[in-house]
Amino acid sequence: YVISFNGGALTENKNNRIIEFKGLEFSKMKEIFEAGLNFDVCIHVYTPDNLYVFNLSESERQRIKNQKLEAVYPEVNSVDFLKDTPISKILYQNVDVPYLMSLEPQMKSITEGMCAVSYSSNRYMEFNKIGVDKGEGLKHLAQIIGVDLSECIAVGDNYNDLPMLKCVDIPITLNTSPQPLKDISQLHVESVAQAIKELL
Repeated sequence: YVISFNGGALTENKNNRIIEFKGLEFSKMKEIFEAGLNFDVCIHVYTPDNLYVFNLSESERQRIKNQKLEAVYPEVNSVDFLKDTPISKILYQNVDVPYLMSLEPQMKSITEGMCAVSYSSNRYMEFNKIGVDKGEGLKHLAQIIGVDLSECIAVGDNYNDLPMLKCVDIPITLNTSPQPLKDISQLHVESVAQAIKELL
């Protein structure tokens, strides 16, 4: 199984079957998108099948190239063409994370009670449907496959992993993780492979 889009989708690998999808409403995504045009951010819009990138920054161009990601770069700063397409999530990118965090209070009228906001990869401010996060995604998967959360291990490296780390008995972080994650983890490791070796 794969939990993706910060918990917005649950997929069964065997048949590449989407078991659950909790996307963002188009109107809310469009509101966040249009607000982002006033900020110093590159914007990603995710659908189940494609990644659309607007206002591409040099740092993000290099990252996309290095990770060999497939992306679409619309020529016009408009998302109207996605009106009838399911929206997985939208995010802002800037390598200045304090700057991204400073945007959250400015966006309360758009996000409060409507969106889940999280931060990842030391460069992204992510917006999901309200109630969607990795912790809820893991709880739902555990229920489906009949595994108790006390039997689960979670390994995280950034702020969007906090809900997942908080819902298991054995939370693990990488050595490079922000301090708030390390504060709640039982073990800090160099890699996921090290975590598996030491615990299993």
